[in-house]
Formats: sequence, C-alpha cells, structure tokens
Amino acid sequence: MWPISDKLAAAITFITLWLDTAALNPNGNYYKRYENTSITTPITETVNVSKKLVCAIRCGQQADCSGFQLETKNESYLCTTLPVYETVTASVVTIGTDYYEDTQKSATLPKVQSADDLLWFRGKTITDYWVKSNAFPSPLQELSMCCWLTMETDFETILSYATMTDRIDFGILSVSIRMLAIGSSSTFSIFVQHGWTEQPEVWHSMCVTWESALGAYKVYADGTLKGEDAGFLPGYTFPSGGTLVIGQEAGGFQSAVGFKGKLAGVAVYDRAITAAEVTTYNKSCKLNTGNLFKWSDIGLGQLHRETLDMIQPATCP
Repeated sequence: MWPISDKLAAAITFITLWLDTAALNPNGNYYKRYENTSITTPITETVNVSKKLVCAIRCGQQADCSGFQLETKNESYLCTTLPVYETVTASVVTIGTDYYEDTQKSATLPKVQSADDLLWFRGKTITDYWVKSNAFPSPLQELSMCCWLTMETDFETILSYATMTDRIDFGILSVSIRMLAIGSSSTFSIFVQHGWTEQPEVWHSMCVTWESALGAYKVYADGTLKGEDAGFLPGYTFPSGGTLVIGQEAGGFQSAVGFKGKLAGVAVYDRAITAAEVTTYNKSCKLNTGNLFKWSDIGLGQLHRETLDMIQPATCP
C-alpha cells in the first residue's frame, strides 16, 4: 500500500496531466487555442510561469478572466490574463504566443478594428458571421454595397439586410463561382456574370448600387460595369432598424449559404455611388469608405466565429 504522500502525489500528477490536455486542448470545452496569435485588449496581469497549466488555473481563479496568452520563453512561459472585453479589440499574428479563449465567458470574439484586417471564413457554417442590429437608422431609397473578396464555393451569402427574421430585404449572393445574384426574399431576380475564374486566392472587388425611383441598379466587378437595368423594386423604401449580416443570410441562417472565402473592405452607402467612386474603391481594399458603414465600423457589431479567422494585415490589394 502506498503512503499517503505518494497517493497524493500520484493524484496531483493525474489531475495535472488531465488538466493540461483537457483545459488546454484546442478542441476542448474549456479554452480554445489560437496559435501564434495575441489580442490587443486591456490585461489583468502578466507573470512568468513554469507550466501552461499554471496560467490556466490563474485565469480560472479570476472572475472576469476571458482568456489568457502564453508567450514561450526558454524554459518558462510569460502568462498574461485578460479581462472580459467589451471594447474594440483585434488579433495580431505573433509567432511564439498562443491565445486561449474561455468559450464559457466570451460569446463574441475579438473584433476587427482596422481597415488593414480581413476576415477568413474557412468553412460554410451557421456559426461564422458578423451582425449589427439597427444597421440602417433611417429608411433608404438609395443604397450601395461594396466589398473585396475571394470565393471558393457556390451559393455564398456575402452581405444581407433584413427587418424580419423570415425574409431578406436585400442581399448579395454568389450563386456560382462566376455569377452574382442580387435581390430580396420576394424577388432574387438579378443575375450578373462577373467573369471571375475559380481561383480561391485571387482578390476581386464588387459593388452594387440601387435607386428606388425607377428601380435602377448597377453591378460592378473589379471596377467594371457588368450589368445594369431598371425595374428592380421600383418605388420601394428599405425600412430602418433592420439587421446587417456579413457572411450569412440575415433572414435565417443556413450552412448551405454561408460564405467561404476571405472578405475585406466592406462598405455600405445610403446613396447610389458613381462610377468614378467605384473606380476609386477598386484601387485598394483599405480605403475604409462608406458613409453608412465602413470596414473599421465592424467593431460596433458582433463577430461570431468557430472556424473564422482574422488576419492582420490584410493580404488584399
């Protein structure tokens, strides 16, 4: 029979090993790991620790700890615990530092704060999206939406706006790798060949403009006008107070229409922008334009992710 001290030592060793694999497992229920990533947010404390487990325990003992970062030193770790954050934050690629998020305490993850960031949707899911309520403070009779993107599959929702949970007031979808669809739940009737080829790493810009008077719309791809006509929702007014969603269908989430690819530089205007403005927009994904919504405003909404990554700086033009 083991002495009491040996039993205790064995128990501590077992618990330590269990915690080190469960609490710090990237796919575990306790902390989700983001390799080579640090978070720009206020910190609670920074201490040197000999084991990863010690940092996890310190975070667990702090009521407001939303996660921690571990910077690997020669024979130790620099442990930084982070409070629950409500302010705008950003993730930064940092070799040698891993970020562990407490998924129990943090429903929304760090938010993009710079025009130099991009969102990488790695898979079509219902859990990767950005959303902002009351996105249009006033009714709109003109509207423009632009973005930079790479696309990898068919039937991807890029942007959508809805005032009801069971319908889309306006949305932009990639129905195929070479075609965009623009419309609403009542009439998705605009289909435009943009001419892009199936090259997932190639960035493209896209803009859609609409005016209520005649229902006139224009669709631009890479700064070039690809389609225009009238008769789409003539006389219609987009209601205020709705929800703007990036990467999913605002009228009801479906994994089949989730976005897969990279997005940057999303811009929304409360008017039909000109061809000259589209030409300017096509020069760079980092212009941070849009009088109703610009890319750096994404911190004002909520970013939810499971497989979605934030990359800084953006790799787009």
